[in-house]
Amino acid sequence: HTFFYAQYERNLSDALSLSSFTRFKIHSVDPNNRIVIHRSYSGEGRLSLDNLLQNNPARWSTLYFHRLSRELRNEFKAVFAPTVSFSLISGIEFRRSWIQGEYTVSNQPHPTETGFPFDELNEYDQFDIGGYGQATYHATDDLKVVLGGRLDYNRVRETLGYGTVFNPRAALVWHPRDWVLKAIYAEAFKAASNSAKFSTSPSRLLTSPDLKPEEVRNLDVSVSRTIGDHTTLEAVAYRAEYSDVIGAIEVALQDGSNTTQNRPIGALRIQGLMLSGTYRNDRLSLHANYSYTDPRNTEARDANGTIVRDANGAAVERRIGDIASHRLNLSSSVALFRHLDLAIRLNHVSARRTGTGTTVPNNPYEKIDAYTTIGGALTWSGLRGVEAQLTVENVLDKDYFHPGVRSAEDAIHVARLPQNGRTAYLRLRYNL
Repeated sequence: HTFFYAQYERNLSDALSLSSFTRFKIHSVDPNNRIVIHRSYSGEGRLSLDNLLQNNPARWSTLYFHRLSRELRNEFKAVFAPTVSFSLISGIEFRRSWIQGEYTVSNQPHPTETGFPFDELNEYDQFDIGGYGQATYHATDDLKVVLGGRLDYNRVRETLGYGTVFNPRAALVWHPRDWVLKAIYAEAFKAASNSAKFSTSPSRLLTSPDLKPEEVRNLDVSVSRTIGDHTTLEAVAYRAEYSDVIGAIEVALQDGSNTTQNRPIGALRIQGLMLSGTYRNDRLSLHANYSYTDPRNTEARDANGTIVRDANGAAVERRIGDIASHRLNLSSSVALFRHLDLAIRLNHVSARRTGTGTTVPNNPYEKIDAYTTIGGALTWSGLRGVEAQLTVENVLDKDYFHPGVRSAEDAIHVARLPQNGRTAYLRLRYNL
């Protein structure tokens, strides 16, 4: 990375302040970034019969990668607070980027000199500008209202880019005595990354330059209460609806072979509940939280991008794979002696569905099994500025797995990832 920036801040009055932040960034991949590939006559990406007839042996090959991108960015922000009950924050953000779409690749070292891009049209001139504002009004001492919004515009080269997007935000916070009640509605978007739009790989040969942004509408309702000086309880219910969600799906090329391409794969509805509680006194701290999640793809699409429908014409829902419905975390910290503390935590994750009927249908496993792990840390701070800590993860040496990445079909992308067994760390820290 190479990074230059300039920052300006000034208070024009007690009610108005301005700030400006400008930066120029150059990002590149280390020229020694590489992968080592085994080319053989078995497994995925195997050599063909033609290679055998030409007497080409199985071999190891190294592929070097390089990427260089540049960005100029400025944000100008103003904060206006004329009274104790009203404040307004607003600003404008500008970005100009020159993004390399594909890696420069070479089978020799120094790919900046010996390499070539997968795609000859390899640099994308990108322009972004956005304006935002958010007002906060304290109607009473215990009631606060927040309203805001942001307008963004994006253009890539001359005709690409997502155009104009507006996202609002509203919140209501009521704080009667020991209670806090919140209701928050917000919309947001995530533009498809340059990698998702313009990059390819051996398993993804098609680019997707016209991908739309992923958008989300989110509603949170929460209630919390403080009981005495030591205990806090909280409950949160939420519902998030996503559209134009991007994922890699398998498509057919003109020659009849298959590859993957990033495309919209449907609309998601994720809703759930979170409960938490905390107790603290001078020597003891206890914390517990539980979450329930119901994740659904409500508009599953086929390889042609068409919504899959049942016999009655309704859109087929599929459960989002790899997400656990239930999670539970318990932790405690206690001062054993004057300079010795013990912390213990328990984490439980329920089984995660995968395979047929989910968004990862090619995973050979029907589920990733549930697991419970225990960890702890013993901390000693008997000398001034010196702290020693022994941390043990997965105390019971439990065998457990996390879901694999992307399609997790167990050919190119592993279906599940084994996690570390019992692991101990000894840290010695000195604070100057």
